[in-house]
Amino acid sequence: MKTFLTEQEVVSICQAAPTPRDKALLWLLWDTGARVSEVLSIKWDDLDLFEGRCFIRTAKVKFWKTCPQCKHKAGRQSRYCPKCGGGLNSVEAIAEASSARRRIVSFSPITQSWLFTHWVVSWQAKIDSPWLFPGRSLESSLTTQAVQAMLTKAAAKTGLGGAILDHPSYDTQHKVSPHKFRDARAVHEFKKQPDLEGVRILASKLGHSNPETTLQHYVKLIASGDV
Repeated sequence: MKTFLTEQEVVSICQAAPTPRDKALLWLLWDTGARVSEVLSIKWDDLDLFEGRCFIRTAKVKFWKTCPQCKHKAGRQSRYCPKCGGGLNSVEAIAEASSARRRIVSFSPITQSWLFTHWVVSWQAKIDSPWLFPGRSLESSLTTQAVQAMLTKAAAKTGLGGAILDHPSYDTQHKVSPHKFRDARAVHEFKKQPDLEGVRILASKLGHSNPETTLQHYVKLIASGDV
C-alpha cells in the first residue's frame, strides 16, 4: 500500500516545476516540512537567504464543540462530551484561533539556490511585494489553490498524476498535494532516527508543541509503509 511519497519522487516533482518561483516554493515545502499555509505566509523579511534559514509562523485554527449541558469543550470529531457524557452529534464545531508561534527552520543549498534565483527574477521584473511568494495583486500571497494546480501539473510530468496515494485508515485514494510533501518529510526524518528522541526533533521541525501529537498523527502513516 502506497501511503506517502518517497524522497526521490518529491525531488522529481520539484525538478518538474516550471519556474524558479515554483521550484523554490516546492523545495522549501520539502526542506522545512511546513504546511503550505505557513510557507505562503513567509515574507522576505522572514528570510535569511545567506544563512539558509527563515522564520515560519504557526497559527493553526482549532475547531471545538461546546457541550450544551456542562459547557465543556471537546474536539470537532467528538460524539460525546468527555466530562458529562452528553451527546454532541448535533453540536456544530466552532473555529477558534490558537496562539501564534514562530519557529526557525533551515533549508538546503539547493533550496537556497532556487530562492536566490527567484529573488533575482523578481528584482529584474520589478516585483514590489513583501511576500516571498506573492499573488497576482502583490498585496497578498499566492493562494493554496494556485499551488495545488501547479503541483498537480508538475506531478503529472513525472508520472505521478491522478489518485495514487492510499489513506492508511480508509479505503480512499488521494492525489499529490502540498500536505503530502509534509507527510513525506515526516517519514524521511523518522527513518533517520526512529526513536522517541527522533519524534521530539520531528515535532519541533513540524511545529507541533507536543511530540505526542506528532506520534499520534503519523503513527498510522509510518506503520503502513516500508519504514
